[in-house]
Amino acid sequence: MKIQLKIGIIGDFDEKKISQVKTNQCLEDIAVKLDIGIDKQWISTDTIYKESIHKIGIYDGLWAAPGDYSNPSGAILAIQKARENNIPFIGT
Repeated sequence: MKIQLKIGIIGDFDEKKISQVKTNQCLEDIAVKLDIGIDKQWISTDTIYKESIHKIGIYDGLWAAPGDYSNPSGAILAIQKARENNIPFIGT
């Protein structure tokens, strides 16, 4: 059975931002290279306070994507929760 990872990407996805499109592509390339499955989900910084913060624990890892955040405090809260709950985290 192939390893399946669920990765939460902290950021406000905009298909016009090349860095965010490349973030998706990077995870897809990693999955192919390592022969694993990666289920990626963008987590809007606006929804972190309202609903997503309670779901942080469902992810195997979190990635703070490059770009501007519509709610920087939401991104910081997600990073804090990752640290407090020993969830692997990377920021670019």
